[in-house]
Amino acid sequence: MPLNHTSKNSDLTEAQYVAIGKAVVEWANVEFLLGVLLSRLLSTPEFLGRTYTDSVSAVRLQDAIVEAVDIHQSRYQHRLISEEVLLEIIRVNSRVTALRSTRNKIAHFCWARLHDEELFGTSFRGGVPSPKKEQRDHTVLTSKELDSLNREAYVLVEQLTQLVRRIPEITEGSLLAPSHRGTCGSNPMKPNSPHEPKDGDQCSVIGGTHKGKSGTVRDINTSKTGHVTITVVQEHGERFKTLAKNVVVQSGDQS
Repeated sequence: MPLNHTSKNSDLTEAQYVAIGKAVVEWANVEFLLGVLLSRLLSTPEFLGRTYTDSVSAVRLQDAIVEAVDIHQSRYQHRLISEEVLLEIIRVNSRVTALRSTRNKIAHFCWARLHDEELFGTSFRGGVPSPKKEQRDHTVLTSKELDSLNREAYVLVEQLTQLVRRIPEITEGSLLAPSHRGTCGSNPMKPNSPHEPKDGDQCSVIGGTHKGKSGTVRDINTSKTGHVTITVVQEHGERFKTLAKNVVVQSGDQS
């Protein structure tokens, strides 16, 4: 039976429940911000970065942060992120490590009230008892110690938030901007076309349903998916739309 259910006197006080709840909330914030911090260090949009950060433990996130900081220091020579910020990341990350053991016990131990100012927690670990296991598998926390942990966790959240703000953000919008599209072979414009069509250019259609036609380029637009469309006005006034990649600018009108 869980310890706090064994008797009325073993159940936690409302203040003790509140203190443990605060610890869980703030450490959830810490772990979330560690993921955001790693995404910033890896120059990855936060949402895309979560495909990695959401699937690993907080310990692995911290290890990856250390590795990323080392790369920024030794390989990039602080050109993307200042030395001051990188040193602060190391300091804050080390403090997270120092408090993580207590946080894990709060989150995973079963707890009972010794009295109004002390809690007893144990993991109920199996196996042959030993002095080392006994020391590791149970603990006593005072209300003052728990309050101190929560205050420090709150400060860590504030520090991590500030660090994230000091690192350049790669947004999804900037990643999907026309200047970035095509760097991995995804450019919807024809890659071997030496000139992109401009408004007023004379062009010939070399692909699509209007192949073989020609006219003047008008109304250049980029869709949400990144595809560039144009309107071609033929000599007799007929208009049709096509993808910009389907046309080539006639040589006499290239600038």
